[in-house]
Amino acid sequence: MIYDDDDEIDDNTNSIIVKNNDIIMQKINKNHYKIEYSIENNATYLKKLLDFNIIKLVYDINKEFFEEVKLEIIDENSAKIFILMKHLFQDFGMPQRYSCLYLNRAIINDSTIVFTGTPDITSINNNTRNMTEPLPIENIKVFCTAETEHKINFKQEILYDNEFNIPKFMEKMAGIIITKMFLRAKQFIENLNK
Repeated sequence: MIYDDDDEIDDNTNSIIVKNNDIIMQKINKNHYKIEYSIENNATYLKKLLDFNIIKLVYDINKEFFEEVKLEIIDENSAKIFILMKHLFQDFGMPQRYSCLYLNRAIINDSTIVFTGTPDITSINNNTRNMTEPLPIENIKVFCTAETEHKINFKQEILYDNEFNIPKFMEKMAGIIITKMFLRAKQFIENLNK
């Protein structure tokens, strides 16, 4: 099957795309998605994990989805990341995708930390490969709210460029991969120090 730009695009709002255990991926509106889950581990003070290394952890335990990941930590509140996805959807005629993001971490209060990611235009030319296309992300926000010292609620919002057409079948396939990645990270952290 080859993807065609005329394939069905689903613009329904507030629809659940994937629910995998306690992880829910939902479509808010066109090109705006939300993923929610919580992590709990009574043997670990989880708030200390909320730095850029948690991002590296997600990619390290999901290597089969990525050809390359480079994380450059600038300081405790800023970093740059280059992500080259494996060409998972080649059989559907989809291009291989990459993303270059500038990351920021903001401590909002004692219980909330927010990570944001925006396109890093300066790094794109240095990291791109032939025959790849950028994943047109406008921004990513990850709200990390400590319910207790041992439980953190995560709400991630991803907004893609309005011109990016995501067919319904691709939403579901990507949603399954994304929730699988976060489920692995959740299970890994929940089993630390046990």
